[in-house]
Amino acid sequence: APGRKRCRVITDGPNEDLDRIALVMQGAIADAKRSVWLMTPYFLPSREQVALLQTAAIRGIEVNVILPAKNNLIYMHWATRNSLLELLQWGVRVYYQPGPFVHTKLFLIDDDYCQIGTANVDPRSLRLNFELAVEIFDSSFARSMIEHMEVIRARSRAVGYREIADRS
Repeated sequence: APGRKRCRVITDGPNEDLDRIALVMQGAIADAKRSVWLMTPYFLPSREQVALLQTAAIRGIEVNVILPAKNNLIYMHWATRNSLLELLQWGVRVYYQPGPFVHTKLFLIDDDYCQIGTANVDPRSLRLNFELAVEIFDSSFARSMIEHMEVIRARSRAVGYREIADRS
């Protein structure tokens, strides 16, 4: 399309497009050189996604996951908290963003790849729903999104390993 930014639309759904967004995200995480940023209101990563986030952190990649401090679905909050321990123990950084509840889905790799769309990082979104994502291959746009994420991270609360390990 005309313009300076290269973009691609990815469709996903319980049809011939099944797993497209998840597979693209997994490939992008595996290719990260410096940083992975992920913001989503619903976070229940698959075993493959957990392994890739852990592996990225072990490789020395800065991995940041920003979640709502108070989810609009309490059972989603409980399920998410249950999955955080295995990420935190390998150096993935998790932050709780203060209210109001934000429904943003934003995924950034290094300073040149951005994905914005409708998909959450949970099985319902990535396996059962019809979703759409736009990949933006543009360094200046990605840097502006990273600056946005850094502002949010600065006003968010880091989630510690002990906090999750010692939960009731």
